[in-house]
Amino acid sequence: APPKAGPDPPGSASSAVSYRSEFAAPQSSASSETTAVGEAPAQRKPSETPTAGDGAMSAKPSAGVMPTISLGGKSVTGGDFNRLQAAFKRFKVPDSGDIHKVDLYELLRFLGHVMVDEAGIEPLIQEVTPYEYLDFDEFQSFMDRYIPYERAQFHVVFERFDTDNSGEICVQELRQLLTELNFMPMKGMLQEALTAVDLDSSGSLGFEEFVIFLKTYRQAEGFSTDEVEQLLASFNRFANENEGQRELLKATNLPDALIAVFGLHVKDIVEEMAERLGTGQSLTQSSTSPSRAGKAFEALYFSEFLIFARKVREAVYEKLRLEYPAWAPGGRGEAQGCMAKKQATFDEIDIDKSGGISESELRFALRRLGYTPLRQNVLEVIYEVVDGTWHDGRELDFNEFFAFMLIVRQREGFNKDAVEEMRKVFNRFDEDDSGEVDSLELAELFRHLGYKVVLDEIHVFVTEVDANNSGQLDFREFLKLMRLYRENELKRYAAVFNARKDKSSASADKSEGDHAGRLPRDQVRPALKDLAIPPTRALATMGHVAMPSGGLSFDAFVGVLDACRVELVHTQRKNASFSPERIQHFRDLFKRFDKDGSGDIDTTELSSILRLFRWEPKTPQEQADLMRKLDLARARAKEAGIEDVGEDGSSSICFWSFVQLARLLEIEREKAEEDRVIALTIELNFSQDEVDQFRQIYCDRKRQPSENLGPTPAPEADPDDTSGLNREALRKLMRSLVTTIPPGDKANLERKLNELMVDDQLDFPNFLRFMRWLLDIDFAGLSSRLASRAAAAASAAANRGTARAG
Repeated sequence: APPKAGPDPPGSASSAVSYRSEFAAPQSSASSETTAVGEAPAQRKPSETPTAGDGAMSAKPSAGVMPTISLGGKSVTGGDFNRLQAAFKRFKVPDSGDIHKVDLYELLRFLGHVMVDEAGIEPLIQEVTPYEYLDFDEFQSFMDRYIPYERAQFHVVFERFDTDNSGEICVQELRQLLTELNFMPMKGMLQEALTAVDLDSSGSLGFEEFVIFLKTYRQAEGFSTDEVEQLLASFNRFANENEGQRELLKATNLPDALIAVFGLHVKDIVEEMAERLGTGQSLTQSSTSPSRAGKAFEALYFSEFLIFARKVREAVYEKLRLEYPAWAPGGRGEAQGCMAKKQATFDEIDIDKSGGISESELRFALRRLGYTPLRQNVLEVIYEVVDGTWHDGRELDFNEFFAFMLIVRQREGFNKDAVEEMRKVFNRFDEDDSGEVDSLELAELFRHLGYKVVLDEIHVFVTEVDANNSGQLDFREFLKLMRLYRENELKRYAAVFNARKDKSSASADKSEGDHAGRLPRDQVRPALKDLAIPPTRALATMGHVAMPSGGLSFDAFVGVLDACRVELVHTQRKNASFSPERIQHFRDLFKRFDKDGSGDIDTTELSSILRLFRWEPKTPQEQADLMRKLDLARARAKEAGIEDVGEDGSSSICFWSFVQLARLLEIEREKAEEDRVIALTIELNFSQDEVDQFRQIYCDRKRQPSENLGPTPAPEADPDDTSGLNREALRKLMRSLVTTIPPGDKANLERKLNELMVDDQLDFPNFLRFMRWLLDIDFAGLSSRLASRAAAAASAAANRGTARAG
């Protein structure tokens, strides 16, 4: 570490380090543009000759000119000169090598500089050029002057916070200083950067150490090593190789790459960024910059992607600051996202008017945002964002509250272990490693998690959370869906808890919301019965810690239910997610063909069972596929905890392997129906949106909608029911679509249904044929009615798309 005897005076020869030499940048060979004859100097036109700023995004950097910095022993980011060139290019006047000086201030902010006072910077610009435009050489000359100017300004602020004139500031003073400078003192990055620069471990920084700290902070754009690694992984996933050089990220992939890290709540912010880049608006602020519309925009290197990640976090911070103006420190300029429509005030959550947020107030705030804040999840995030110990009486300041909310939204309210477990499950069922799961993969995934679903419902779920309209779910969209499931599950738990709790134990604490009070121990089993959760062995082993004599809080009740559900999930996996009734049906059939009672049946007997379900193989290839499925069924049965599953390649099969085989064959049937629907969509000339709307209608009519909130199947839904709509359901549907059906049309309707229905059931593919027929003949004026409904549905979908980002 530099000696702490005191820094050189700001602006002295030793402190005015050249920006070019600091970054070891090669000199540009391009000369400055000369002024045209008769042109006023201050109105010089931007050069049409590309300078060093041109091609910066695709130029391969020279070896040895891009220093790196290490955090925690890991290289974080390098290529400062390349970073400077890339940023310059973002603000250039199109078809030239210059930037307008009005845009210089925003360019500095884009690079992470905070000392951008016009009164101090304008003289520096005039020292470089009297004109309105700067080429890249002039921009470098400006930065040579700006760096010592910024250093001097930092020194002024440093001395103001060095209240004891010791030449050092402590960590708490550092946090306050960084907040005033509009940096974000996030706990992880703060600790790493301090470790890197406070080499004498004094716990305080002199000015020189402070300057190095800012360099460290800026090179990582304020992110910790772990955060940079997450960003790099996302960048690599969405980037493309650039002719054997470094990877580049297309502007069109920027939203997905950033959402993959931050979560769906930043959707509006990142889409606005990508739109400005993709449409050629660039990032300029000057009105003199001509339009870039129609021009292809270059992609981003990782160093610039890191800048955009910082801009996203700043925009989220600004959005939160605007929601709590009475509490937040000074702003950071104009936010890139949309300001919340409904302004909240800090007084609404600062119940005790202390000026900070306690744990109970934090839980109250989360309830207002639609989360059910389980205490263990809340405490986990608190420990991640606060410095020092957390104790009664400790409260979050605004910056800690921001860090807390950022993590909660990234994890969709789950704890860290739950998110990691869901990521493992997601990756397992993402069989093609595409980063997304389709409806069939998602159905299998849900069954693995112990949820009973049918494929038609899965399609509805995908439509509900598919923010990028890909028809599949990436991990962030899947996590959002799981949050909807979890919140719906917790609402059902709360309803039973509140119905059976001891009303006299209810507290007036607002943090508990409607969940205040205690559930008596003798009401736990009845509550489980209400929720159709069998009292598993886990309940019997719970002691007085989990089941206190004074009763269970809502959080403790959820813990009991989750413990019981873990065991239930294992049972569901053993049953291949078939209902108990279906398992019993399989068992009865199996016993009928297992004549010797050995517990196994051979392939001949198996073929007889499969024939009953219309699953029997008909060709030699199908027979070979069946043998392969038998081995896979044995593997799945063994994974589900069945020890004796027989030998691979064997001609016999035990009951539990047969159950897994039945699921595999059911999945195969679903896949065939999926292919059929895809082909019909093209044949019938329907759009995907139309198919999604028809599927929603079909599911609603197949069973009556429940009181459930969110996309959880209604309790009465039978996931093993593969039947379609019966005539009564279709009649109700027609009555909802048309007011009266003329007698002639009614006869035509019956004839068409007789043509399409099989065993008096209309499956979804034939339902699509039915809807096409209704539209083509404009049955009872149906086409115009559906057109107006479609317009209303499109409007609602657009509103949902905005809400999904929340």
